[in-house]
Amino acid sequence: MLGLVLSALRARAAQAWAVFVLAVLLVTAAAAGPWFAAGAERRAAAADVAAAPAAERTISVRRQTNADGDPRSALAAYRDTVERLLPGTGLLGVTANMLLDGADSTPRVSVAHRDDVCEHVRLDGRCPQAAGEVLVSVATADALGLHPGDALTLRNQPRAKPVPVTVVGRYELADPGGVYWGDSLFRADAGGLDPLFTAVDTFESPQLAGPVFVYTAELPESAFTDPGSPAGDRLRAADFALSRGGMTLVAPGQQLVDRIAADRAAIRGGALAGTLGTVVLCWFALALAGRQTARERRGDAALLQLRGGSRRRVLRLGVGQLAVPLLAALPIGLALGWLAGRLLGGPAAGFAPPFDGALGPWLPAGLAAVAGVLGGLAALAAGELAVLRAPVEALLRRVPSPGRARRAAVDVVLVVLAGFAAAQLWGTGLRTAVPLLVAVVVAVVAARMLATAASRAGAGALRAGRLRAGFAAVALSRQPGADRLMALVAVAVAGLCAATGGWLAGFDARDSRAAQELGAPRVLTVRAGNPTALLDAVRRADPGGREAMAAVVDAAATPPVVAVDAARLPAVAAWRPQWGPRPALVPPGTGADAPAVTGGRLVLRARNDGAEPVRLAVAVQNTVTGRTARLTLGPVDPGEHEAAADVAGCAEGCRVVSLDLLQPRPANAGDAPPKAGPDTPPSDVAAAVLTITELRQEAPAGRVLDAAFLGDPRQWRTGAKGPAMQVSARQGALTLTLPDVAWNFDDRVYVMAAGLPLPAVLAGEVPGPWRLGDPSLELFGGGAVPVHVAGTAPMLPVVGGSGVLVDLDAAQRLGAGGSSAGTYQVWLATGAGAGVEDRLRAAGLTILGADDTGARAARFAARGPAVAERYRLFAAVLGLLAAAAALAVAVAAERRQRGADLRALRVQGLAARTAAAAGRAGSGAVVLAGVLAGLLAAIVARFASGPPLPYFADGWNPPDPPEPLPPLPLLATAAAALLLLALVWRAATAGRAEGKTR
Repeated sequence: MLGLVLSALRARAAQAWAVFVLAVLLVTAAAAGPWFAAGAERRAAAADVAAAPAAERTISVRRQTNADGDPRSALAAYRDTVERLLPGTGLLGVTANMLLDGADSTPRVSVAHRDDVCEHVRLDGRCPQAAGEVLVSVATADALGLHPGDALTLRNQPRAKPVPVTVVGRYELADPGGVYWGDSLFRADAGGLDPLFTAVDTFESPQLAGPVFVYTAELPESAFTDPGSPAGDRLRAADFALSRGGMTLVAPGQQLVDRIAADRAAIRGGALAGTLGTVVLCWFALALAGRQTARERRGDAALLQLRGGSRRRVLRLGVGQLAVPLLAALPIGLALGWLAGRLLGGPAAGFAPPFDGALGPWLPAGLAAVAGVLGGLAALAAGELAVLRAPVEALLRRVPSPGRARRAAVDVVLVVLAGFAAAQLWGTGLRTAVPLLVAVVVAVVAARMLATAASRAGAGALRAGRLRAGFAAVALSRQPGADRLMALVAVAVAGLCAATGGWLAGFDARDSRAAQELGAPRVLTVRAGNPTALLDAVRRADPGGREAMAAVVDAAATPPVVAVDAARLPAVAAWRPQWGPRPALVPPGTGADAPAVTGGRLVLRARNDGAEPVRLAVAVQNTVTGRTARLTLGPVDPGEHEAAADVAGCAEGCRVVSLDLLQPRPANAGDAPPKAGPDTPPSDVAAAVLTITELRQEAPAGRVLDAAFLGDPRQWRTGAKGPAMQVSARQGALTLTLPDVAWNFDDRVYVMAAGLPLPAVLAGEVPGPWRLGDPSLELFGGGAVPVHVAGTAPMLPVVGGSGVLVDLDAAQRLGAGGSSAGTYQVWLATGAGAGVEDRLRAAGLTILGADDTGARAARFAARGPAVAERYRLFAAVLGLLAAAAALAVAVAAERRQRGADLRALRVQGLAARTAAAAGRAGSGAVVLAGVLAGLLAAIVARFASGPPLPYFADGWNPPDPPEPLPPLPLLATAAAALLLLALVWRAATAGRAEGKTR
């Protein structure tokens, strides 16, 4: 039997090679899926981890406890306890919330100690070494006017015993985005003061009782990329054990784990859908190849039966001719699948061969390949059943039975099954297979219509004397399996068009998201002292305003705020349609000359109409560095007097930011004043009324606030939230009245440095507090500022679908406070020169990082949906190659019979050229009709399958999604498919010499 099989294969080598190619494609598609999924999941997880903020890569174990007067021993014991339950090494810290006494509003501040803190900051001074020594951030020091050597008083309650501390240095974070600063306990809350870092011995004080001990550790990349990592079961087990010990595990990395899981699901769904679609196409192609070549094997089966062969021997002969190339393709397909999976998805865990004990994806890839081969054998064996059932006289008949009713019933069943499967997969992770199933329905119906139309057109053409077209149409209508071949070609072309369109649309979606998240073609993250310093540095580095623009992004604010230098926005960042119409963000009056201080001493002339002495705090801000200083003038006794205070740091020019009337303090000045009430002694709280008639400077002499400015109500504003100090500007004087009620008022009056309300563009829902009152924003520590919604947009740069966009220049003038929460950025235009970064550094900015839309889009391309789209395109190409191989089999199988028919027509007088053209045109018409039907099927599937799948695992979609089936790429893809199929068809029909007589 083996000899018969090999002899049959040698006699029909072209058909055997075509089946071999089909089998290689089948095994490659089956084996590539598991390899691709394993490598792509690992690569996508690594990309997610690399792009995640530091807070998502760290875990923190916290417990509130007492140091019992020995914080060093308590921390060492805490480390031992945690590391017994959570193996690894981490950083120890301790923090306690205190009140900063002596500040105007008595703010809360965190006092903290942490391992190696001085190695992760830039110091101006020295590191704390003894109890009571603290480091103060530059922002806090500027806001409170602190310098090394100054003393502070801390309390854990308003009337508690004070804890004196000494400032020994000022610090700035060396790497704000690093893992060391990933724990939020050691960062300032939104709108709060930065922590004061101190020596561990400071916590020996009983006033710092009940601090929070913190153990922070960074999770390695393998914790997220490898199965069974601490991000999974081990982390949950540790959480349970820690909770039993009274500790709390804070794992912000769960958000990262969720993103990785979503990417993995997208990759697995895309790999499964692409693999199944291609494998089924290959099975169908093999079944078609088996039926197309059955005519050549019918004679072998008849001869074997005449010689007494059993049906089993007939089956072995028929299936053996197809099974040998199928089995021979198994090792080659496995190797190609491994190579394709690695190239598309990257190296996977367990990548080594099986003999090293690490199977990895080898097992699922091998099982998938074997299952594909078994399915192919079943498809081939099904085609041989008709041969087994047929008698010898039927096998020897050269014209097979049409069996039209049976084929029609099969078509109906196939259409119903495809439609039902599409409906079932609509809302699942395999929804990517829906367009292919819809294409099956369209292709089968179109193929049935083509067969009917060809039969009628052929008869009409022959009657009309158009022999070439008539014989071609008749050959097409009578060719067994022509409709099946056309349907196969149509489905393969439709799948390729859909995959190509989705792949190309992904580029547009990723570019759109990258531009939306960055706001400009290139963005630098920089360090600056405050928004004013940032603005000044960028304007000095780019005086023309065509290359760079300053921006501050505060994503933690409510709502999130993006402040940009609106005057430069049109030149630097192209305004995208999804950001809505471009509004006017610069309010009137912004940039006007403000009262300037250039001298070394300020002198106040005022009249105190109250019963107690009062003081006036004047906040001035350097217009270049943005540093804010607070000067206290007074006390001013009742009556008209002058008070003076020295000014430092205003040689470059300072502007007056605010005036703060400090209410009378009680006798025990270290305590906060109590709220007024029926039992409050009159000496504890008093009203204050101060009328300011002049504020001038000395050295050099000059007026700062003259009578015209002081008496103009348009130049002053109060806070937008809460009860405020009463302000009256008239008759050349400014009167400040502080009522004798609660002591925690917004008791400042601000210089109107820009017009109000501040224009803003709003994305998303209106914030809840805005519905209850006038809209306002907390800007840069300068109190609440009224805003006006000048426009709305579906999305805004950086903050996305929820936030506001305001002018940075106006915002920093209205909310001048010395520092700002959020991220300082410099947005660069597309044509920004190579030297702009050097100029920014020369202007005093420190560049912490850089990003651009191309790099961010490339990172998105490494995520789940984008990688899955690439695999779908690869699988679709394999499907088209399978259709091409089936075409080659069909043409080779028809060669002998078609040549005999045309020779008979030549004997009857048919011209040789007409006979040759008619012989080729039948199969050529199948190719052309299949491609056209595939185009139609792709278009129908696009609209019938609903909106495209999300381009990102987190569900983000562009407000204006790209067209997943653009016309030009659609036509180009169909043309490429037609070219490939035409080349295969031409090679298969070359040299046939149909119709030549002997």
